[in-house]
Amino acid sequence: AISKGGERLCALCMKAIECIGAVANGSKLSLKSRQDLFCSHDCYNKAMLCSSGSYVRRKLREIERGVCQMCNLDCIKAVGALRAVKTQGKSGDLLREALEERRRILYSYSEKFSQRGFRVVRERLLTQPIEGNAWQA
Repeated sequence: AISKGGERLCALCMKAIECIGAVANGSKLSLKSRQDLFCSHDCYNKAMLCSSGSYVRRKLREIERGVCQMCNLDCIKAVGALRAVKTQGKSGDLLREALEERRRILYSYSEKFSQRGFRVVRERLLTQPIEGNAWQA
C-alpha cells in the first residue's frame, strides 16, 4: 500500500515504512522478500500466523520441539519411525503389510490415533509420513 504522499505503508498496521530491504527504481519499487511488505518483524510474524499454515507449524515446531503439548506425542520421532517403513515400489499385499506396520508403529507412539475421530488424519499420516501431517492431529 502507498500513502497519498507516496510513502510505502506496512501491509498490516499501515504505518509508513523506510525502503530498507526494498530497492526504489525511479517510481517503481522492487521487493526482495515478503518481509519488505511490513514495518517490523512483529507485523510480519502476526500476518504470517494469520495467513500461513506452514508458518504456524514451523513456529510450533520451534516452540514445542516436536512434542505435542496435549498428548505428548513426539511427532519428529514418530514420523521418522513411520518413514523407515518403505512403501514405494510395493504393490498389493506388500503395500498393505507396510501400511499395517506403520499403523502398529503409530499406535505404539500414541494410542489416541486408534480412537474414533482421527481416521482421516491417521490415514494421511500413514500414507504420507511428513511432520506437517503429524501436526494436523
